[in-house]
Amino acid sequence: MNPHSNHALPQGSPLEIHEFSTGIDVKPTASGWESGGFTGVFMNSTLNPIPNAVSEAISNGAFKLAEGASSDSPAMVGREVSGYGEQWSVVAVVTRGKDDRGRPVSLYRYFLTPTVGAIEGILRWMMTRQIGVFDPFDSQILGQPHRTPWVHKDIPLQEHFRSLVSEETPIVIPATIACNPLVLNRFTQELQSSGGMAWAYNVAALERPEYFQAIYPMDAKAEGILRQAIVRSSASSPPMPGDTKIKTAIKACINGRVRLSHIETLEEALNNPQLDEKFWTKLLDKQGASQALNGPLYSSNTIYLLTLKAIITPSFLPTFLQWINQPKQLQSYYQESLKFQSGILNIVGKNPKKLPNISEHLERGICSLIPHLVKNPQMLDAASLLLGSSTGLWSNQYRKSLYSKLENDLDLMRRHTYGQKNLAFQATEYPEWKNFLGQLTPIWQFSNVKKKEYLPLAQLFEEAKTPKPAAFFYQVSKGEIHKSLFFKVSNREWQDQLFGIRIKRQMDLEDVIDIVFFANVNLGGIDMNRLTAILLFAVVFVLGAVGGSVISARSTDQAQETGRTLGRFAANQIQIESWEIFANHIDRTKPALEQLQENLDDNLDTFLRDNPQGSGLPEFVDLRKEGVFIHFLKEVLTKSSDDDAGANGELEEDSEEVKLVEYGQIQYDSMFEHKEYGDIFIRAVKAYQERNELPADGIIDAEGETIQQLQGDISAQLNPSATPE
Repeated sequence: MNPHSNHALPQGSPLEIHEFSTGIDVKPTASGWESGGFTGVFMNSTLNPIPNAVSEAISNGAFKLAEGASSDSPAMVGREVSGYGEQWSVVAVVTRGKDDRGRPVSLYRYFLTPTVGAIEGILRWMMTRQIGVFDPFDSQILGQPHRTPWVHKDIPLQEHFRSLVSEETPIVIPATIACNPLVLNRFTQELQSSGGMAWAYNVAALERPEYFQAIYPMDAKAEGILRQAIVRSSASSPPMPGDTKIKTAIKACINGRVRLSHIETLEEALNNPQLDEKFWTKLLDKQGASQALNGPLYSSNTIYLLTLKAIITPSFLPTFLQWINQPKQLQSYYQESLKFQSGILNIVGKNPKKLPNISEHLERGICSLIPHLVKNPQMLDAASLLLGSSTGLWSNQYRKSLYSKLENDLDLMRRHTYGQKNLAFQATEYPEWKNFLGQLTPIWQFSNVKKKEYLPLAQLFEEAKTPKPAAFFYQVSKGEIHKSLFFKVSNREWQDQLFGIRIKRQMDLEDVIDIVFFANVNLGGIDMNRLTAILLFAVVFVLGAVGGSVISARSTDQAQETGRTLGRFAANQIQIESWEIFANHIDRTKPALEQLQENLDDNLDTFLRDNPQGSGLPEFVDLRKEGVFIHFLKEVLTKSSDDDAGANGELEEDSEEVKLVEYGQIQYDSMFEHKEYGDIFIRAVKAYQERNELPADGIIDAEGETIQQLQGDISAQLNPSATPE
C-alpha cells in the first residue's frame, strides 16, 4: 500500500482543518475590493503561529505559481509537508486579484490538517461547504478550526491515467484529459514517491515545476509552457564547483578524512542559491542518509553522515538529535558526532567568520531547535550536549555569535510588544526564531502568567553557560530564579529587571535560616541577631513560668517590645512585595504613560500652538510636548488639597492621603530607574485613584479606568475653555 494512501486514516475519524490567507491591505471598491499591498503577515487565520514546516515550505516556493500565471478560474496546489517533528496535509487555493494600480496579483488561501494522507478529506470538505477562493472578508476565529468527519471514497483511475504512472516525475497530465482535484490527488498517490505528495491543478505556469509530482495544466497552451520548463530544468546543471567535487567532499567527510579543501567546497556550494535544501537532501539521501535514519545502524560513518546533513540542512537538526537521543547510548553516539565536529573546528579554527555560509546554517539549525524543544522536552539531554560541549560546531557558533543576537532580540521585545517600530533585531533573519519571538509576545503583556513549557529552554541555556536567557526562561516558567543563577545576572538581593520583565530570586533554606535566626533586630535600643533575641525570649519565658514575682511591672513594656520584634520577621516579605509593585510600575505604568501621551498628542499640539511662550506655565517647564505632558500629569496627580475641600472649607476624610506627595517630589525621568522615586509616584497615583473612587493599587494600565480618568483630567487642563460648566 502506498504510504500516502488515505486508507491510513480510520473511516469516520474527526478531521480538524485550519486555514490562513495571504495578508493584504484591503481597499473596498464599488465592485468589491482590491489589494493595497501585502502586509507580510497572514490574515483570517485559525492558528498562530503558522507551523514551521508549512511556513518554510511557503518561503521556499513549494506552493508558488509563476508570477502573473493565475487565471480567473482558481488554481490549486496539494502538498504534504514534514519537518520540525510535524506532518501536514495542505491545499492552497490560488485566486487572481488586482491591486490598487490595476495590476494582477496571486492571492493564496491555505487549508491544512496535522497529518499526512488527508488531502482528500480537505478537498471533500471544501466541496460540501463550497468554500475555497480567497476572501479577505471571511474572518476566522483563532483557535477554532473547521471540523468534519473523515470520509474516504474509492476513486477508480481510468486507463489513460494508469498509462502515465510509469513516467518520470513531474508528470504533466494532457489538457485534453478530463480531470479534477480529487482525481489528480488519487493519481499522485499511485506515483510511489519517497517524499510527500505534491500536485498542482489548473495552473498556467509554476515557479518550480520540479517541486511537483503531477501537474494538470489550465489549457493546451499552459501544457506546452509547463513541458518546456520541465525540460529546461532537467537539462540545466546549476553553476557550482561540480557534482564530482561536492560528492568527493561529502564522501571524505563520511569516512572521517576531512580536509580544508573539502570544507571550502561545501562552503562555496552553500553560497549558490540554486542549490536549495531539496538539492542537498536528495544528494545526501543518495549517500544513504534516509536509509540510515530509518535503520538501527549507528556506525561512525552513519553518525558522520547525519551530522553533516544536520550542518548543511538546518531543518534536519531536530530530527538528527531525535535519532541520536537513545537513552542508554546518547553519550557515546554524541561523542562520535563530536569527534567529527571537532575535526572540522581543528581544520578551520574557531572563528565563525571564516565560514559565513556554514555558520549561518549552524545558527539557523539552533533556531529551529529552540521551538522544537518546547514541544519535545524529552530532547533536552541531546540538545544540552549540542550547546554545552566545549568542542562542538554548534556550541562554538552559539557562544561566538548567536547567543548575543538572541539576547539582543529578547531585550527589544518589550518595546516591540508595545508598538515601537524599526528596532534593530539581529536574528530574525531566521524564520524559526522570528516565529518563536512572536509566540513569546504574551510574556511581556501578561508577565505574571507562568508558562511551564519554557522550562526546558531555561535548562538548555544554563547548560550552554549563557545565564541571561537561562534566567529569563526560569522566571517565565517557574516565576523565580535559583540563587546561584540570579547572582550571575544581577547584583541586587532579591529582584531586578531583565529583558523588560521583572525577575525574582528564589528563597532557599539558607535564606530562611538567615532571616529567622541571624538577621539583626533592635531590642530595647540594643542591636542583636535574632537567634540571640529568641534565646533571650526563652529565658524570659522560663523565668516568668518559675516565678512571676521576679518580673516587675516592666514586663508589660517587655511584652510589647517582644511583639514588635516578632513583627519584624515579616519585614523581608514586605520588602519583596514592595519590589513587586515597583516592577508592575515599570512593566505596566511605563507603557501606559507612553500611550497616554500619544492619546493626548493632538491636545498637546493645540496647547503649544496657542501658548508658544508657555503663558501660565512655570518657567522651569520644558516647552516641548513631553515636558508639557509631564507638567500637567504631575499637576493632576498632586492636585491641591484646597480643590478637595468640602462646602464648609474642611478637607474630606482622605485628605491625609491626598497631601502625601507634592508636585516637586515627582522625578519623572528617574522614577523607572530608581525605586525610591518610583515609590513616590506610586503613592501619588494611589492617592489620585482614591480621590476618584478608582481601585487604588498605584498602577496605571494602558486600558484601565485610571488612564481614562487621567486623559480626561489632563485634556481639561490643556483646553480649559472646552470644559463644560
